[in-house]
Amino acid sequence: MPQDIRDSVKKYKEEKVDLSANHVNKFEALLEKELHGKKKTKINYKWLSIAATVALLVSICVQFYPSKSINETKKITKEISLGSISPNLKP
Repeated sequence: MPQDIRDSVKKYKEEKVDLSANHVNKFEALLEKELHGKKKTKINYKWLSIAATVALLVSICVQFYPSKSINETKKITKEISLGSISPNLKP
């Protein structure tokens, strides 16, 4: 195998390639496009901050909003004594 590679290298004849007159300008344009053309887009988190604010406000309102069920349970409770349960224990 090393002999095959040596034979191939000996038989290789370098071809002279003529570049176009505008080759340098085309290369510079492609290079400029590749290096400076890509702009990173920033992710806009504005909608996420609005959603977080709304969720925070809703949770605060739910926490501090007076509920009717809580007030009703306070009204229903009355004092129970042993005398009201058994006539023998009435004072």
